[in-house]
Amino acid sequence: MGTEASVPAALCIVGMHRSGTSVVSALLQSSGLDIGQRLLGATVGNVKGHFEDLDFFQLHVQILKSQRITSTGFTLQRDLPIGKAHVRRARALIAERRRRGVAWGWKDPRTTLFLDFWQEMVPEAHFLILYRCPWDVVDSFSRRGDKAFRSNLGFAVQIWSHYNRLLLDFFDRFPERCLCVNSYRAVQSPGLLLEALSKKFALSLGPVAELYEPSLLHREGLSPRMSLVENTCPEVLEVYEQLNLRAGEAVVEGVGGWRECG
Repeated sequence: MGTEASVPAALCIVGMHRSGTSVVSALLQSSGLDIGQRLLGATVGNVKGHFEDLDFFQLHVQILKSQRITSTGFTLQRDLPIGKAHVRRARALIAERRRRGVAWGWKDPRTTLFLDFWQEMVPEAHFLILYRCPWDVVDSFSRRGDKAFRSNLGFAVQIWSHYNRLLLDFFDRFPERCLCVNSYRAVQSPGLLLEALSKKFALSLGPVAELYEPSLLHREGLSPRMSLVENTCPEVLEVYEQLNLRAGEAVVEGVGGWRECG
């Protein structure tokens, strides 16, 4: 559903790094969502691919580098300025995607740093906010061996908090444009996810392929990382609870909430 009949639906798939955005994007692509023709390939930790549109990915990296921020997006800065050249590039990307005439979207965790920019640039866009418990995200960074966190896993906790606070703030300002979903619930019940997207955003997609493998979204449960999270940044648990509350409120005409279970 767009702002005009001629404008196809748009869905931004957004969330913190290592939060299941890749596997959910793969599922949505299989159901017919155009998430890009040039996608970021597989790497350690994403053996099936990142499912990130390289054009959006590269634009975000260019913006970050222009501000002397690491291309990973591991920053605690807010309100990052966007130059005129980057605005022009964004407009060109949006126009090209709209011309395809089909429901489209993109996924890149760095989008979280530029949510206000994109909601203004793509007024017809809706936002699928995905989240994962902080200790599982920290564990995922540790197992992948990210350089930024090798000697300081506490920094990963801070980044998780920063990204998800941005997502909560955006959700609370634009609740009608957002659906908050726990990633584990999304991959376990993709049919219900499609139903929720259809009922809230009038986004009609086809059936989902059988793509999910449990190993793609490793789950520690109440792992030793939980103590690290609590000791490093105790307020993170409140952020996590607020995400669960937003997901729990996502009841759309009989489609159940999407908060964490267990």
